[in-house]
Amino acid sequence: MSIFLSRLKELLQESGKQQKDICADLGIRTQKLSNWKTGYSEPNFDDLVMLANYFEVSTDYLLGNGENLGGTLKTATTALLKEEKSLLNDFRTLSKVEQVQ
Repeated sequence: MSIFLSRLKELLQESGKQQKDICADLGIRTQKLSNWKTGYSEPNFDDLVMLANYFEVSTDYLLGNGENLGGTLKTATTALLKEEKSLLNDFRTLSKVEQVQ
């Protein structure tokens, strides 16, 4: 089994979500994800980036180019993302004048 397959399966399991829900979140057909999970096909570059962003890991982690990149990146980004998203949403509600003050 390729490293990509094992890491994808691990991330899918860790998510605690059903495959159909993940596919809905990603905007892809369930068959596409099933093909990746079975090794029948592999994601293209855009899909690989989409998966990495969705699971909050690096593409290097998905491809097996780093053992700790997934966990480290996921932990670091998860802690920051909640606060950053909140701040960014608040910032976006400001007028252009308020944003530069």
